[in-house]
Amino acid sequence: METQQPLCGCAIAPCNHDIEWQEQMADVGQALMDAIRVHAYPGWSPAQCPSEIVGDLRNECDELRAKLAGASKVVASLVEVARAAWNAADNGLGVLVDNGIELRVSPVDFDAISDALGLLDMLPDDKPGFTLNGPARAEWALRNLLCSQD
Repeated sequence: METQQPLCGCAIAPCNHDIEWQEQMADVGQALMDAIRVHAYPGWSPAQCPSEIVGDLRNECDELRAKLAGASKVVASLVEVARAAWNAADNGLGVLVDNGIELRVSPVDFDAISDALGLLDMLPDDKPGFTLNGPARAEWALRNLLCSQD
């Protein structure tokens, strides 16, 4: 029969260090179970082992990070549209016409708006059964992020 080397490196097995370590690990396990009972979502339970929650949480974290990365692109694109529209309105010239006032925008400001709207057209068109224009793509992406799927 093979003797197990103590984890602490002592020459005597079992030593007090191993017993202390095992007690500490039991405390860690109990703390994990207590935390799962308090914080786990209703209906979640580990299939085989409580430590499965670590992998589940990592997977959920990775999914949320991917969503946030996509949302950052959407928000940045919308900010560009807002910036270009604001500049065009601020730099534009209001001209009195028969039906009221017409805003005339410089070609540079018009190109900036067009380029910013083009950023929205590059967002994913992934709403099932629909073909989306740029603003609808931004709306769809933000709804997927902000609205609960449950």
